[in-house]
Amino acid sequence: MKKHTLIFFFEMERAVENKKIIDDNKTLLDQPTTGIQNNPWRTIFIYLVFGFAWILFSDRILEVLIPDHQQYQNFQTYKGWIYVLFTAGLLYVLIRMDNRKIFTLNYRLTEKNQDLVVFSEEMIAIEEELQNKIEALNHSMASLEKHKTYIEGIYNNSSTVIVIWNLDGIILEVNDHYTTLLGYEKEEAVGKSVDMLLASDEHFSLEEHVTDLVTKGYLKNYEHLIVTKSGAVATMLWNDKVMNAPDSDETYVVSFGIDITLEREKEKQIIELAYKDRLTGLKNKVVFEQELNELIDRNQCFALYYIDFDNFKNLNDVLGHDYGDQFLLEYSKAVDEILDQGHLYRWSGDEFFITELTDDESHIRETIDQLMKLTKRKWHVSKMEYYPSISLGITRYPSDGITVTELLKNVEMALYKSKEAGKGQCRFFDTSYKEEVARLIHIESSISRIIQNQAFELYYQPIFQLDNLEITGLEALLRWNMPDLGINTGEFIDVAERTGQIVEVDRWVIDEAFRFVKDHFTDDKFHLSINLSTKSLISSTLLPTIEEKLQAYGISSHLVEFEITEHSLIDNFDQTLSVIRSLKDLGFNIALDDFGTRFSSLNYLSKIPFDTLKVDKSYIDHVTTDGKDRLIVEQIIQLSERLGIKTIAEGVEYPEQRKALELMKCSYGQGYLMSRPINKTQICDLLKAERTKGEN
Repeated sequence: MKKHTLIFFFEMERAVENKKIIDDNKTLLDQPTTGIQNNPWRTIFIYLVFGFAWILFSDRILEVLIPDHQQYQNFQTYKGWIYVLFTAGLLYVLIRMDNRKIFTLNYRLTEKNQDLVVFSEEMIAIEEELQNKIEALNHSMASLEKHKTYIEGIYNNSSTVIVIWNLDGIILEVNDHYTTLLGYEKEEAVGKSVDMLLASDEHFSLEEHVTDLVTKGYLKNYEHLIVTKSGAVATMLWNDKVMNAPDSDETYVVSFGIDITLEREKEKQIIELAYKDRLTGLKNKVVFEQELNELIDRNQCFALYYIDFDNFKNLNDVLGHDYGDQFLLEYSKAVDEILDQGHLYRWSGDEFFITELTDDESHIRETIDQLMKLTKRKWHVSKMEYYPSISLGITRYPSDGITVTELLKNVEMALYKSKEAGKGQCRFFDTSYKEEVARLIHIESSISRIIQNQAFELYYQPIFQLDNLEITGLEALLRWNMPDLGINTGEFIDVAERTGQIVEVDRWVIDEAFRFVKDHFTDDKFHLSINLSTKSLISSTLLPTIEEKLQAYGISSHLVEFEITEHSLIDNFDQTLSVIRSLKDLGFNIALDDFGTRFSSLNYLSKIPFDTLKVDKSYIDHVTTDGKDRLIVEQIIQLSERLGIKTIAEGVEYPEQRKALELMKCSYGQGYLMSRPINKTQICDLLKAERTKGEN
């Protein structure tokens, strides 16, 4: 509308200017044109009057003045000339007067025409400028229209709810996302109070809200629950801004709302995950430690139970983790139901904690009996009957400890003692356990110092052919150069296995043993046996380490034999079998150490490609005194021979043992009778002597 008004104004102004110039020219032309049109008749009229007067009066005057006829005739001639001259002059004067008027008129007309040309040029320039302005105005109007469309697009396509309302709380306008989210049409919302948006919030006051808005000019990031048309409740994050209408003094509020319902639900889930066990729904270790601290802060006496299933891994291995999880879920529900004054928490895996608000031993033992009976009952897992057992450790506050850390250490020691006693056992914490733990800590720190200082040393015990006592191989045995520690090898290996430090120890042994083979095994006369721990066998770094050292030292793999124990097979059979096959593929020999100490040994011989079987010392000790042990050893030797497996008797200490083993056709043996473990210098001398003896 404004554009058309502006164009109309310029057109009217130009029309007025044109009319003024045309009117001036018309006035100018009208005046001289009349004069010019009348001038010929006036000239003719004057000429006629003068002519008639001349004819009428000139002859008479001449007759009066010149009586002589001849002279009169002459004057008639002169009179004619005078007439011609006079009329010519008269015509000249009249014509000149007309020409002067015409010239003046033409001059003035030319000036006006020039003014008109100049004005026309100005009008053309103004028209061009006006056209440019119109085009610019059209462009601006188009841009404004696009911007308006853009703003409307943002307004209506925004994922933010926009509500415009006045200070009385009446809704004036809503965007499309409002209708999408809440389900109300715009017509249903406009004119209603903003209270219709809110869920029942007794703390919300519209009057106070408006007062805060007017005072501050805005309110940021406050949450409210809103009710949709369907009755669903959503959580909204709002930002309000007070604004003034551009075309009036009216004040209104623009509220911008974001639906954060999903975010709040996710936060709730995260909190639940942070404080609840995902499988059982029990409180997890985070809540357990918090509530333990709360009990201590209140100085509330309580008993702490540590539950751990015996050999639960077997259930997972046989049926799978899904069935194991299902059992733990059912078990936790059953335990939770029998607890009267206690709370059950899941620690991790198959481990649970119970806190019970009592320090009465009889009540605690009653709870233990309930737990044991509940556990030992017949459970059905995947149509299979399952009879689980648990080990229990118990400690009490404040008699056994006064901090969470102390209590957890105590109950862990009690559980360890329980498991050490066998399946389905229970132990209360005893202060004597602390001495044992202190020693374990001492051994663990000592192992760390040995590893850090590289204070290891390999000793070597020869393996002999029993009939002629020729050395056929060596077993590498670990020693350390820190005798002040007071730790025997058995304790060292046991603790290192528990802490995982044994993996680093085995890595050092492999490196040192491979170096020894490279430096001292110049032929295939001897082989070297290296013991591998259970932790190393299941470590992902074992095979890469062996391959790296094999390539670095360039030795023949068949000169090295790795010894594994039955213990490592029982705990991790599938993984250990996979590692053994990989070692066999690399060309190494495999020996089964301490054979005969486990009930499943024969089963292993049928499934694993062993090259050597080492009969445990416990059988060799009684091979000459106990008929049953002698029979077992004899059967082992015969079985190995039929399977094509070499047999080595461990711990041969007396000549009678050697003789008995020879009669049983046991080919190889090692023990103090032939040689104790000796250091590298001594074994090198022994090997040199053995080679010299062979040459002779």
